[in-house]
Amino acid sequence: MGISKMRQRLGYGAADMASNLVWPMICTYLTVYYTDALLLDTAAVSIITLASKFIDAITDVLMGIIVDKTNFKSGKCRPYFLIGAIPLALFAVLTFSLPSMVSNNKVLMITMAFITFNMVSTCYTVVNTPLSAILPSLSADPGERNVLVTFRMVMAAIGSFCVTFFALPLINHFGGKTDPYSYAWAAGIFSIGAVILLAFSYFNTREVVKPIKEEKIKLKDGLKAINGQYILFVITMFIYLLGFAIKQAGVFYFYNYTIGDIGNLTVEHIVSIQALVTSLSMVAGQLTIPFFCKFMGKKSSSIMMNVIAL
Repeated sequence: MGISKMRQRLGYGAADMASNLVWPMICTYLTVYYTDALLLDTAAVSIITLASKFIDAITDVLMGIIVDKTNFKSGKCRPYFLIGAIPLALFAVLTFSLPSMVSNNKVLMITMAFITFNMVSTCYTVVNTPLSAILPSLSADPGERNVLVTFRMVMAAIGSFCVTFFALPLINHFGGKTDPYSYAWAAGIFSIGAVILLAFSYFNTREVVKPIKEEKIKLKDGLKAINGQYILFVITMFIYLLGFAIKQAGVFYFYNYTIGDIGNLTVEHIVSIQALVTSLSMVAGQLTIPFFCKFMGKKSSSIMMNVIAL
């Protein structure tokens, strides 16, 4: 049964909106939770984060292989939106629920922090890798794909904005920044929204373009075929995502410990204003992408946008 273009656009965007109800909560508030609520040593937190990134790199590759090798009746990628929804929500809450699991044993708490962080990262990969891979299957029209990407990015920005704007008020409402249970309540609210959105995405997308059967290429031959432009693109994305991750992880610390309250504006208000300005800028940029890609081409548009970002 076919669905309208608008439903599919909203469905595709809803999946990334769901991811951005969970992941920004992890990126922005997990280290605050570890250091301010659980009182874990910053060195231990750094080791947890660094070691987890190596594991995340492995799970990303493995998930890509799994998606490539499997094929469900309802599609190659769509089913993972449902498969990963509940585990993602569950581990998002468990990641912020360490005291209820391990009491005050610091060694066990650090161990559980490492396990839960890697589990929520893996669940995020289970959802997000198919989300990136599904685009060519949604439409054969390059113009429609650009529109789909725009919907995805705009709705992702809205999800990220919701977390940045509402997370701190929710945390304060449920007990404050030093109460370890307040983070779990906030994460739980966002996780419920994520599950609903992922279910909506599953039921409102269709993989209508079937992949063409191609000759299997060995990994070493595929690596040899990688050209310099692709390597440059990967390096560019790495630098961009590194900067974005540093910003996300440090934004609360910066406003809380460096800026502080400004007159009647509390840190909570300042973070909310920053989230609003950032999200509006992202939405404005995403809405103009199809226009610039159509009249300037993707390469020129990318160069122009990166120059503006600098």
